[in-house]
Amino acid sequence: VMEAFTKYFAPKTNILHERFKFHKVKFTGQSLTEFVTELKTAAATCEFADRDEMIRDRLVAEVTDGHLLNKMLDEGGELTLERAVELCKRYEMRKKEISDFRNEKKDEQQVDALRKKDKTQQGRPSTSKQMKKRSEHVNLENRKYLCKKCNFEHNAFNCPAYGKNCNNCN
Repeated sequence: VMEAFTKYFAPKTNILHERFKFHKVKFTGQSLTEFVTELKTAAATCEFADRDEMIRDRLVAEVTDGHLLNKMLDEGGELTLERAVELCKRYEMRKKEISDFRNEKKDEQQVDALRKKDKTQQGRPSTSKQMKKRSEHVNLENRKYLCKKCNFEHNAFNCPAYGKNCNNCN
């Protein structure tokens, strides 16, 4: 008696509103499994004659990739919900594999670029090393020392006896 009473006074679901909510479900960034689960949950209160067919139609309607949509449309009325989900999962898997492949290629290119950069700089001192050598060279030119050739004190590279014959040796 209580069950009949509760059933009689329970608010009736508005099928049009439930179907409206079902058709508003969008595939926005969630996984395929989450999307199909959301569709199944929304379809549970819609009282569709063939619930799986309606879910399949919504799934096909949300497909944005042309190749995947082509595969689904090629199957026509033979396409079941299970087959549509299988095609979508394969597509997602392939998309991830392609992304991984591209990322790996990108990483290889970056490593190759670094190796090439290292090879071109090999043998060439870095800028700081070049500056240090230049300053040492300038210091040698400005510093005075006792020359072994002429026995006088002068800057490096400014020996008056350089390239001349010795008077004592002649």
